[in-house]
Amino acid sequence: MHGAAGEDSVPITRHIVKMAILLNVVLWAIAVVLIVYEVGLIQAYPAGGDESQQGDRRMQYVAAVVEYPALGDPTKEDPQLVIGANCERYIRFMRQARDQSADIIVFPECGLTSMNLPPTREQLRKVLTPIPEPQNNPCDDDSAAQVLRNLSCATREARMYTVINIAEIEECANRTGCPDDGALFYNTDVAFDRNGTIVAKYRKYNLFVEPGFNVTEMPEAVTFDTDWGGRVGLLTCQDFLYQEPARTLVEDLHVTDIAYPVAWFNELPFLVATSVQAGWSAARRVSVLASGLHRPRAGNAGSGVYQAGGRPLVAALPTADNVGAGQLLIAPVPITRAPPLETRPTAAPPAPLPVRASHIHVKTSEAGDLLLYQDYLAPYHAVELLPGAKHAVRICHAGDASVGAATFCCDVDAEIDLSTPPPSSLLPYRYMAGIFSGVRNFGGVKTAGIKVCGIMACGGETDAGGEMCGLWNTSLSAATATLHRAIVAANLTASTTFHLPISLTGELLPVAADKLRYNADWHGASVQIESPVTDLLVLALWARDTTLDGDQPLGASATAA
Repeated sequence: MHGAAGEDSVPITRHIVKMAILLNVVLWAIAVVLIVYEVGLIQAYPAGGDESQQGDRRMQYVAAVVEYPALGDPTKEDPQLVIGANCERYIRFMRQARDQSADIIVFPECGLTSMNLPPTREQLRKVLTPIPEPQNNPCDDDSAAQVLRNLSCATREARMYTVINIAEIEECANRTGCPDDGALFYNTDVAFDRNGTIVAKYRKYNLFVEPGFNVTEMPEAVTFDTDWGGRVGLLTCQDFLYQEPARTLVEDLHVTDIAYPVAWFNELPFLVATSVQAGWSAARRVSVLASGLHRPRAGNAGSGVYQAGGRPLVAALPTADNVGAGQLLIAPVPITRAPPLETRPTAAPPAPLPVRASHIHVKTSEAGDLLLYQDYLAPYHAVELLPGAKHAVRICHAGDASVGAATFCCDVDAEIDLSTPPPSSLLPYRYMAGIFSGVRNFGGVKTAGIKVCGIMACGGETDAGGEMCGLWNTSLSAATATLHRAIVAANLTASTTFHLPISLTGELLPVAADKLRYNADWHGASVQIESPVTDLLVLALWARDTTLDGDQPLGASATAA
């Protein structure tokens, strides 16, 4: 019996061994399949880096924007050759951004065509491109315009989202409201997904010195959802200074990020591109991807990536005309995931939101070529803030009743120390608290209702309207004065449409985020410096009252500095 039992155990053992081998083969096969699948994902959405970086990508996406100097002049050259040359440059930037794991890249306003556009609609037609509706893929469409095909195919190759500003033509013969020449001309932003498919098309609503272009009957709030869970809204340049469609994007559609092609005209002291971009992100509480046209001798410059709440992750305002073919700015952005639109929450009063960060990464250039415009400050009421003293003042401006502007007051708390005398070749800045409520002029083209209160560095004049107040000047030194504390607070809820916290240093960049705090609720707003700053040019609350737009301004328009 023992012998029989031993003989039976041999095949049983062999069977167990075979089963174990088979199980190992199955497990290895599953592992190989998983590895191949994972590699496939990495190839489809190239991330690069080690496993820890891959894990980080679940919490952030990588954004790229381009500070870009457009080539060519379509009034003197073949417009399609101009567009083609800039398109080739765009594709090079897309490949550079791909190599740095970018998920999205944004290009500036007028970057394909330049701002040298023909003055008549007949001539302008040659610059325009027909753009299909979303869900079309120009890369697969032989009938699509060549520039769209090239950009769509390059987007597919780079496997990233791409936002392009392009001058659009839409044929509209026999339609109500169609111009006599049978077409509508739009300043348009187009978004492509990773496969090169058009996923959004936004036609700029708030035009500025754009003769020949049309606007839609109502402002369009245009968004697209991303594969990392964000919802991106599209706005262009002057849209940042108007209520719509920005309000709808943020409050109703709950965008998490704004892609922002811009050709900004920099104006001291309150409307320098980088300070507006950071302030808009802080006030609206969304991330901003701002790509600026680079024409410093005309006043155009300024790009950056800003985390929701206003923290600059990377920002540049090159003051020299030396960026060559352009400057790629790239940064990882913490992900905010958008709620489904069908279950979006009802808007509630915003809670105070601090703007804090461990650092700010900036890129700057030597000064010299940037044309800076200056706001007309003579109508402002101002009080000088003397060094060596603590100031807690309430200042008011009796708004111009003829245009319906109400009296506006704010509180300024500051402590300034003139720590060291400036070098003999430099003059010191003096600080003023200034305030205004009324209507201002934008370049003789538009008027706008504003309320402003803030601290400004001034050069020698005791009055806000003095020539050197609110200016950046290499013959003046802000570094000799240290602001140990500075707070600007105001009630900006009842009579304003929206407001922006504005800060600016001598580098023409926002105050470092770890030194700045902004709060806003239904009772008012404040912006303050939480640690000493030695090169402050501006700290302010800048508000819009769009109900006053179109009225006559009190005083002259902005001038070049």
